[in-house]
Amino acid sequence: MRKKLFPAIAKISLISIVLAMAMFQFSALPVQAGSLANIKDTLTRLKTKTDANHEIKFDLPAGIDFDAVGGEDMISVDFNDDFFSNNLFVTSNFTMTDGVTTYVIDSITQGNAPQIPSCAGAAGNDKVRVGVEFDTETFHFRACPGGGFTASGTSLTIEIISADPDGTFANPAASGSYLTAIAVRDEGVNSAHSGSFALGIVDDDQVIITATVDPTFTFALSSNTCALGTLTTANVKTCTYTSTVATNATSGYVATIRAESDGTNINLNNDANAGIWINNVADFNITAGSEEYGFAIKSIGFGLPPSFDSDDGGCNNDAGEPGQALTASPVTYAGTAGPTAGHVETICHIAGISATSEAGTYTQVVTLIATGRF
Repeated sequence: MRKKLFPAIAKISLISIVLAMAMFQFSALPVQAGSLANIKDTLTRLKTKTDANHEIKFDLPAGIDFDAVGGEDMISVDFNDDFFSNNLFVTSNFTMTDGVTTYVIDSITQGNAPQIPSCAGAAGNDKVRVGVEFDTETFHFRACPGGGFTASGTSLTIEIISADPDGTFANPAASGSYLTAIAVRDEGVNSAHSGSFALGIVDDDQVIITATVDPTFTFALSSNTCALGTLTTANVKTCTYTSTVATNATSGYVATIRAESDGTNINLNNDANAGIWINNVADFNITAGSEEYGFAIKSIGFGLPPSFDSDDGGCNNDAGEPGQALTASPVTYAGTAGPTAGHVETICHIAGISATSEAGTYTQVVTLIATGRF
């Protein structure tokens, strides 16, 4: 009985020792690397041979942080070698944040591989140093001592800003799919935590949208007649009409007025006697009791001709009105500097007579022209 018992006990003991060794060896294995989640790289341009900004986002695995506690953690972004840098980078070419803390890009080392940044001399919180390897197009981001870094499971955003004038990072010369790898090395883990993504580079990433707006222009006069009525020496007589312009011309419009000749002159002429007319005003002021004729406009400050609003409300058959003579040459009377939905100008014609002004019916024809400045 004893002979059988001792071999059984020996077998059980041997099995226990083997299991204990196996358990010890399993617990001593290094923690396996985890995968980065929710990786994406948003580029400002996907066109070949074009400078582009990169906004790289990913989530750290559970239990993995990015800090300098117990060792200086490092993130490496390895682009395909067909991406290229055509200038040196400066600190403003990079940003890094976890959504709460924006890290300070403390310094940059750059050149051909290897370019692993050192934290020697770094002071203060949230300092990150960058190493750029031109021949492999790899960017290293090292957390330096000082605290204030990202906890495990947090989302990180790294920007490589190519638009900065001191540094540019350009897309490959040929279209295609290009693989980019990310590795996060945490001081407490033997293997890097990694992930990858593909970037689709194309010959052209922009669509040109075209549209046409047809030019528009309308010009209308409120009336084709303007009756001054019976002239007397007691006061001046006036009549008005309006011109309205609507246009989408970039530089607006300009409108002019000119007097037509009756074959002899361009004044307010006596219809029955070609040599008789009412004199054009000479002093820009048409007054009752004087033989004078001219016109004015309503707008203030346009320039020429005079504005009747500067008088007493103007163009209302009173003792006098400001005005100027009409000529055979066009005189600008209205306009705008840009498009208008309907610019209205009031034109006033004014006449006064003296005691010796000849009897008769008097007429003048004027031509108004408006032109869009497209």
